[in-house]
This record gives sequence, C-alpha cells and structure tokens, in this order.
Amino acid sequence: MATFITSEKNKRKLCDEEKHIYENNGVNSSKTKLYWHCERFYKGRRARIRTIFNSSIPEVIFSTGYHNHSASAHVNARKTVNSIKSELMRTGTVSSLEIIATAEQNLDEEARSLMQTIPKLSRNIRNWRQHA
Repeated sequence: MATFITSEKNKRKLCDEEKHIYENNGVNSSKTKLYWHCERFYKGRRARIRTIFNSSIPEVIFSTGYHNHSASAHVNARKTVNSIKSELMRTGTVSSLEIIATAEQNLDEEARSLMQTIPKLSRNIRNWRQHA
C-alpha cells in the first residue's frame, strides 16, 4: 500500500510498497487523477504512477516503468529526518544533537550514509525552530 511522506521543503511525496519515492507531476484536466514520477526521474529512472486525486490514502490505479536503484535506505533516511522534525515540534527544549542521536540509533549504515551531516541537520533544526 502506498503512503504519503513529507519532504524537507514540506512537499508531499508518494512512497510505494517497494519503498520507492515519487514526486507529483501534475493532475489531469478533470482533476480525478494525480500523476507521479520517480524522484530520480531525470537520472534515467522512468517509473511513473497514477493515483486517485481526492484521496488521503493514495490508491494506485496505474503503474509503468521500472526502478534500477535500491530505495529502502533512502526512504529510511527521509523518514528519520521527518521524525527529527516532528520530535522537534513536540519537544522544543531538547538540544538538536540529542534529537539527532536518538533518531539515528535505529538506522543501518547505508541509510546513515544518506543522511545529512550533523552540522546541516543542526542548521535545519535551528531554522525549523525559528519558523515554528
């Protein structure tokens, strides 16, 4: 079952059963279907998906193309950043390094290598706190 995840820039992205991430690529003229393409579409990954437009739980109605890249580590890294952001919004007084250390405990090496560096995450946390 596909789910929605949020990017660092607060854009909604689609994550399929195989943990590949898709970006929104538009809507049809009657506004009944959403078009999505692989997040790495411009690097030669031509996979695409169509979902129903007004659905809080995405229902895939069409899928084409294939992925020649692994995805689970990339999705785990993205979900970890989202959990850091939600933890920050929930507990505003905890230091950024504590939040990062807690979130990274369950990551494997491949996902950890795809994460942003600690200084970049700390900077993002400062920005999120200022705009909250």
